[in-house]
Amino acid sequence: MVVKENRRGILISTAGSKPKDIFDCTKKVMRALFDVLYIEYFCDFLFNNIDQKGDILKNREAIGEIYDFGKKGLFLKRSDD
Repeated sequence: MVVKENRRGILISTAGSKPKDIFDCTKKVMRALFDVLYIEYFCDFLFNNIDQKGDILKNREAIGEIYDFGKKGLFLKRSDD
C-alpha cells in the first residue's frame, strides 16, 4: 500500500445494533477509501448499541477510550520518529 507521508485516518462510527460484526462492511469501505486517498488506516473507534442522539455521551467507556487516545497524542506521533 502506498501512503503519503503523515496521512493517517481514523474511523469513528456508531450503530444501533448489537452484533460485533456490524462494522465489518463500514471498515472495508473506509479502508478502500483511505487506500485511494493514500491515507494510512491508523485505527478505529467503533461503538454499537448507540440508538439515539447523545447516547454516546452516556457511554463513559467510549468517551474515556477516545479521550485517552487523544491525550496520548498517538495520532500525531509517527512510529518511525
